Amino acid sequence: MEAESLAVIEETTSFIENMNENNLYEIVDVTGSFAPPKILLALKDSGKRTKKFSKRKAIVGVTGAKLILLQAVNRFIDGNLQGFETLEEAKKWIIKD
Repeated sequence: MEAESLAVIEETTSFIENMNENNLYEIVDVTGSFAPPKILLALKDSGKRTKKFSKRKAIVGVTGAKLILLQAVNRFIDGNLQGFETLEEAKKWIIKD
């Protein structure tokens, strides 16, 4: 499972880099997921690599300890991430001015 997650993170990161477009709006759903240290490092790396392309990035399914981890990642990459419990909340935030 970890190897699959790492592959998906890398594939998604490369896809965004290859698009080479600014002002992307992203919604990532992590509901029910678990992030061991290797995954967290990969997410930090992905965030750094894709930050310049993202206008807003909403992370769905973050509560409790996950929210604390998200906030730590966001500070580490000086990012524009926002955590939400539901997809509907994320959609509303991502399109607001």
